[in-house]
Amino acid sequence: DNPLYCSASSQPTATQCSTVYAPGGQFEGKCDRSCHICTATTVTTTTVTTTSTTTCWRENRLSNQQCADLANPQRCSNLFCPTCDQAGACDRACGYCTYTTATTTTTSSTTISTTTVTSTTVTLTSTTDTSSTTTSTT
Repeated sequence: DNPLYCSASSQPTATQCSTVYAPGGQFEGKCDRSCHICTATTVTTTTVTTTSTTTCWRENRLSNQQCADLANPQRCSNLFCPTCDQAGACDRACGYCTYTTATTTTTSSTTISTTTVTSTTVTLTSTTDTSSTTTSTT
């Protein structure tokens, strides 16, 4: 509460709380505690998750026997290397990997909204005067 508008000695009336101090009113937010007004809150959380997986594939496109016969340091360097004409033909036999990378991106958002609640409590006190008359006859 703003003490210029609401104080212990100057509490707003129920009508003031529902009009001038209410959301959208001229003095909105000045007497929220005294008028029991909860303000609106919206929180949005966005999470982005990126996962990359790199896999080394060692496969011989040619048969294992052919690669065993053909693969030697000279041919591996000049014929079967990753940038050579026959790349992938004898990767396992020459000790090369063909790398593949798979990337997955997941985005999730969560929004939590709290609406404005205005509550006014009116306390009525009533006093009932009960008179009783007892008459006794002797």
